[in-house]
Amino acid sequence: MTDIVAPAPIDELPVGPSTDDPDNFDDEADDWVAALPGMVQQTNAATAATYQNALAAAERANAAQSAAGVAVARAEEADSASLAAEESRDQAVAAANSLTVSAELAQNWATKTDAEVEPGQGYGAKKYATDAADAALAAQGYAASASPRPIQAGNAGKFLRTNGITESWEFAGISEVLSVATTDFTFTGVYQYLPVQMATKGKSAKLPDATSLTPGGPMYIIDNSLGEVPAGIRNNAGTLIGAMAAGGIAYVSLKTAGTQAGVWSITGTGLEAGLVVQDTPLPATYGGTVAMKANVVLDSDTSVHFVQIASNGFAAILVDNAGKVVSTPLTISAASGDVPAAAWKVTSTQFIVFYGPDPGQSLNTTNHRISLVNVSGTSPSRTMSIVSSPTLTTGSIPTWGGEDSTGASRLVQLSATSYLCGYVESSNVASAVAIQVSGNTATIGSPVPIPNTTTQSTLIGSQSVYLCGSNVLMIFGNVGTGFYEAVMLTVSNTTTGKGAVVATGMAYSGSNSTPVAVFSATRALMLGNNSGTTVGYVYLAISALSIVPNSFASLETGLTFEQGYSSSNLPANRFTPRLFPVSASAVMAIWTTNTGLWRMTILTDTGTGIGVSSSDTMRNVSAATAGGVGSATLLPPGTAEFVTVAVDGVSISGTVAPKYRLVPYKVTGTAITTGTHERMEKGCSYVAASLPHPAVRMSSGVYVMGMQPGSDNPSSDLLVFSSNGEKINMKGSISVPGLVNVPHNICTPSTSRIVLVASAAGGAAGLTSGNRIRVLNVEIAA
Repeated sequence: MTDIVAPAPIDELPVGPSTDDPDNFDDEADDWVAALPGMVQQTNAATAATYQNALAAAERANAAQSAAGVAVARAEEADSASLAAEESRDQAVAAANSLTVSAELAQNWATKTDAEVEPGQGYGAKKYATDAADAALAAQGYAASASPRPIQAGNAGKFLRTNGITESWEFAGISEVLSVATTDFTFTGVYQYLPVQMATKGKSAKLPDATSLTPGGPMYIIDNSLGEVPAGIRNNAGTLIGAMAAGGIAYVSLKTAGTQAGVWSITGTGLEAGLVVQDTPLPATYGGTVAMKANVVLDSDTSVHFVQIASNGFAAILVDNAGKVVSTPLTISAASGDVPAAAWKVTSTQFIVFYGPDPGQSLNTTNHRISLVNVSGTSPSRTMSIVSSPTLTTGSIPTWGGEDSTGASRLVQLSATSYLCGYVESSNVASAVAIQVSGNTATIGSPVPIPNTTTQSTLIGSQSVYLCGSNVLMIFGNVGTGFYEAVMLTVSNTTTGKGAVVATGMAYSGSNSTPVAVFSATRALMLGNNSGTTVGYVYLAISALSIVPNSFASLETGLTFEQGYSSSNLPANRFTPRLFPVSASAVMAIWTTNTGLWRMTILTDTGTGIGVSSSDTMRNVSAATAGGVGSATLLPPGTAEFVTVAVDGVSISGTVAPKYRLVPYKVTGTAITTGTHERMEKGCSYVAASLPHPAVRMSSGVYVMGMQPGSDNPSSDLLVFSSNGEKINMKGSISVPGLVNVPHNICTPSTSRIVLVASAAGGAAGLTSGNRIRVLNVEIAA
């Protein structure tokens, strides 16, 4: 109805001009005339408010009249029902009285002891007993007909449903069959059957406002049995709560009706845990064998990804979830072998990408390049353009020090506009260089050499950089001393400052970078090994640009430390072994041994050192046969739980038929316990020397995991599950096209969505160049 408004008061006019006051006549006339336009506006507003209130009054009068008519009709029905009830009550009372008399006579006759009844006498005990029974049945019938609600022939077969406020006559089951839905559909009724045959992917049926309904059901049957593409089910707030594969059927019941979205229960066949809302094949000019690992999330609906150009180089694409489109690819580089090393968001409409020859192909370069890219336009017509392209010139070394978005970090983002790279020159000199973004310009500063503790000619390498408050901690190995060394760096625009280099006491392990956990701007932890036989850590106390390392502390001795365990078998890791945060002051350390075991322990920052929990064995692993029976993969962990994927199998005539199982672990304080294993029924095809991945743990705690892609095993299912560390809650799977070359670091633009950019599988030649790129935008059901 039209709202009732309170009219604003009209301001009084100033004193008007008068010939009795000729001295002030002109000024008063000017003031009076100047006030007239404002008074006109206020008068119009008051008139409009009066008109609106008149409409509101008329609407309410009509509504009252209509309600009065309904009330009269209900009163007449009630009066009729009341008269009928009164009549039925009187008849019931009379029948009951008759019953009482007949029962008394029957009792008298049954106990009669005087003269016998003469033959032919009209009544006897049997007759009175029969009369009593007939009267009881009549009383029951009259009582039943004394309902206050009259019989309504139009509601035959229905029952009366109430939510405590209103009531309605409804069928006990589905009462309406709707037309076939071929695109997005919204229910407006209840107890409906909806056949769906969606014409395109990503379409859904939306349920009504739950506050208008009463819990129960099933209220809806959504039938995709004749559909050829999956269909989603959304609540009234638009959240995906379920999906059906082609051929599936869903039965939807309402559990809780307190909100617009409500809480629904979905059962049925062919149900899935998410929906591919966008599936875009790129033109044949894009494709190849390299998985582009970098990606950038600009906002919850927009992400940037990189794809290989079939001829040479790579391009950027923008995935627009709001418009369900992929932008025209923007060529970043046309040079052979070039790949993105890392990329970051600068603003919601700008990103920066660092690139050069692929370090994974052992390609070195003297030119390390940057592209600063602007995003313009609005959904679904957004475009990208390069606005700045500076180059860093060095000796012949890996691109940006070997940065690849998955290994040890050589590039670090200090802020949206400030970056630093740590690298080792071909002359065996560690260096650092700052990069600054200002508007549409990216500027590379002058490299700063980092002297080591021996001589500049000493071979150094395996550098890595970590954000430590507003400064950067740089770690690098020194072959001359045999130890890792550390230095604190500052960045001011394009200028890099440095503190004193210190030897950490952690033995340098050759080509591997040591894992580092930063607790705060003043405390950090290094994990590594000494002499290749002792696993341990070094605690770093930091004050501004000064570093004071504690002595090396042992965790396990007498073994060969497998620090170089393949990162492809640990997709959760930037490199291995790894320190995983459990809290702001604790990390979980994991390492492998030459005895075929993974170890894990909780290391706690005490403020002056490290507290160590007892070491636990996580899973039996064989480093020599990674991916074989008994091996395991760690999925991206949470702070209170984590999950591994273990390979189990049975040897039959010399062959192995392995299966995968999910193994949950719970972290409570400094204790780690194993939960109940869950056998994986989907996505179990085995690939030699590999394990299922990629995988991601959403911020909601839900895991999404694919299978290890390969030419003989294209990824065909995404498994969705959660865990509390004690048990696996398997939510189901999502059917996706066969993909290969899937990046390990899956992009998660929002809490319920992932984006996969990979090559479409091509059978036995699935890893050959020329595979078309597919962009899959996948929404995970709540």
